Amino acid sequence: EPGKTGKIPVQFDTTGTGGMIVRQITVSCNIPNQPPMVYLQIKGTVYKPIDVNPPWAVINVPPDVETGSLVVSITNNTEEPLILSAPQSNNRMFSAQLFTNQPGRGYQLKVSTVPPLGVGSIQGQVVLKTSLSNTPVISVTVVANVQPALMVMPSFVRVDAGPLTNAASNSITIQNNSTNLVTLSEPAVNVPGVEATIRELQHGKSFTAMLAFPRGFHVSPGQQVELSVKSSHPKFPVVKVPIRQLTRPTGSALPAPSAAPVPARRSP
Repeated sequence: EPGKTGKIPVQFDTTGTGGMIVRQITVSCNIPNQPPMVYLQIKGTVYKPIDVNPPWAVINVPPDVETGSLVVSITNNTEEPLILSAPQSNNRMFSAQLFTNQPGRGYQLKVSTVPPLGVGSIQGQVVLKTSLSNTPVISVTVVANVQPALMVMPSFVRVDAGPLTNAASNSITIQNNSTNLVTLSEPAVNVPGVEATIRELQHGKSFTAMLAFPRGFHVSPGQQVELSVKSSHPKFPVVKVPIRQLTRPTGSALPAPSAAPVPARRSP
């Protein structure tokens, strides 16, 4: 009420947070001649008996590197000395080693990938038992992102439903993620009438493939149509990209064929 005071209870969920935090609260009010919103800022420090930084170990592995690694710091914030067991990984593609910075206080957990690795994302958990009753187990989620040597974006070429009423063009980007430079050459499509060219955007690293589809282009059901480009990369001598044509909705009419041109007649 006017001239009175009140309290606004605020609750902060500390799940997944640690260390210094800053949060903002918006309060709607109807005070005349004053903005309708009041902003309250709250600062604080989230205390954890054991601080794990980073809480998620994300390892980005280049395509021509056998292993990748990341170091996770483990800090004991309690008065009681911390003793950790040997780390255990639930995924054979990850190994973990524990190093002591300060006995009972600070440790480093080195997580590494174990070759051979497949392209894509790999996830696992590294678990350490502790001597503290309030935090008996430390679990660190590990994610490895293994980049492909040659990345095609988008992964396939999409063409409008056929037969095409007009000529159309499309393009894709081929990115070289390896440390060695590559050359791309001799782009070709395995059906007649489609023209393919390759252009280098960044020397040895980035390329654009251009495709020109003629009027009347049509992919028959079950027909495998693809773009192929030769590469100097020893593990990927040929890059193949599927070409997919959209399906025409059921019941829609096909484009009418154009009349054949009539040759001009000579006068007798």
